[in-house]
Formats: sequence, C-alpha cells, structure tokens
Amino acid sequence: MPEAPEMEVVKDYLAQNLVGNEVSEAHVLKPSVLKLFQGDIQDDMIGRTFTK
Repeated sequence: MPEAPEMEVVKDYLAQNLVGNEVSEAHVLKPSVLKLFQGDIQDDMIGRTFTK
C-alpha cells in the first residue's frame, strides 16, 4: 500500500492534469478491484468529466 506522501503527489498530479478533461474511453485492467461495483464501469465512465 502506498504511503500518504506518495498519494499526495499522485493527487496533485491528477488535479493538475485531469480536471476538466472528458473520459473518451475506459479499460478495466484488474476486474477484481471492481468486484463490488454494480453496473458496467466502462459504459458509465465514458462522457463524464473529471472534477476536483
């Protein structure tokens, strides 16, 4: 599991580079991570915009 300072770096990078961008496609690389998710995340993500 990553340490908190490492996660802050990732959070800051994503906030600077993703906010305002629209999801045009999505791929699930590890389905086991989403085993509790209801629905099709790939279809649900497309067209959404990243917000802070």
